[in-house]
Amino acid sequence: MPESAIGLNADMLPLKKWLREIGVAPSTAWRWRRDGLLKTLNIYGRIYVTRKARVEFLARAESGEFSQEPVTPKRNVVCPG
Repeated sequence: MPESAIGLNADMLPLKKWLREIGVAPSTAWRWRRDGLLKTLNIYGRIYVTRKARVEFLARAESGEFSQEPVTPKRNVVCPG
């Protein structure tokens, strides 16, 4: 069924479609939603993201708001013995 047939606002995009466009895995989007970084709408079990939420999220990401220092894992030193 076309999106226009169910009366979706033109500014809304299915989350899955947006993720394909930006090349992000669904598990990453799940973490973004869980952590409150990406605002979404749940309409009858389908997840949508508005244009405003997409623009806001990308602007915050480009500004470096989500960046963190890389963490190097500690090495396990094996003693010869």
